[in-house]
Amino acid sequence: MEGIGEQLRAAREHHHITLRGASRRLKIREAYLKALEDEDFAVLPQGAYVLGFLRNYALLLHLNYRELRDQYRKQFGGKIAEETEIAPEASTRKRIGFILTPARVIAFTIIVGSALFLWYLFSQYQSLTRPPILELSSPLEGEVFNARSIRITGRTDHNATLRINGEEVHLSTEGIFEREFVALKNGPESLEIVSENRISGKQTIIHRNFNVALPSSDAILPNGGNTTGTTAPVDTGITISIRTLDSVWFRVSVDDGANEDFLMEDGQTRTFHAKSKIYVRSGKAYAAYVSVNSKPEELMGTTSVVERTWTLSDL
Repeated sequence: MEGIGEQLRAAREHHHITLRGASRRLKIREAYLKALEDEDFAVLPQGAYVLGFLRNYALLLHLNYRELRDQYRKQFGGKIAEETEIAPEASTRKRIGFILTPARVIAFTIIVGSALFLWYLFSQYQSLTRPPILELSSPLEGEVFNARSIRITGRTDHNATLRINGEEVHLSTEGIFEREFVALKNGPESLEIVSENRISGKQTIIHRNFNVALPSSDAILPNGGNTTGTTAPVDTGITISIRTLDSVWFRVSVDDGANEDFLMEDGQTRTFHAKSKIYVRSGKAYAAYVSVNSKPEELMGTTSVVERTWTLSDL
């Protein structure tokens, strides 16, 4: 009887199959198939793999596997249980490693996309609930100013609410803010800037201290005067001079006459004369100064909108 290897080789050549072609079909290494044909079983993996390779090779070549198996056992004394045989395709697939398939690509894309979407939702939730970002560019801590008008500038979240010393301040679409601070006296001044998240209510607060050192001619004294000035004329009516440090709108009525609405720009001055009464309504009152009958200037007010009336009897 022909040996196992001779039967395998003859059948392969009869079917015009090369070793390489058989290896590709069975997904078994070409070296292992050649070892079966050469009956060099020492080259093959130990144990049940030999019978597994032999079975699949016999099926490909249309040989009787049971006869070849029995011949192998008689010839080489193998005592391998049939039920422990392992398909060589399985062992080969284990050595191939990860195989990229369309299904795996789709699954991977879904997983990555879901992770990115969840991360986006989480970042949006954090931005909606965290305390706002708040940066103050001016004034600097401990800075000294020699002018009444001090510009406060900075940046915060565009959807936050900003208050400076308790008064709400308008924000640009980028969250930039700018506000005029008018110094009322020489010495230390302080600011409290509060930015609040409209949704969560969480706040970011900055306290800033600076100093004002006005020239003696500009300093406002506690009694409402400054270091210079003249006495107002007596019984000559009322004369009011208005000076602005920013763009400020006004409504003025002289002796209960018609209202005059106008806008004054930074540094402008206007004068009004009345026999007995002048009424003034101002926006940005903290950026306007008023001198009555040549008396020293005084601040129109410390809030945004202020109404004041001067009568001859009060003077």
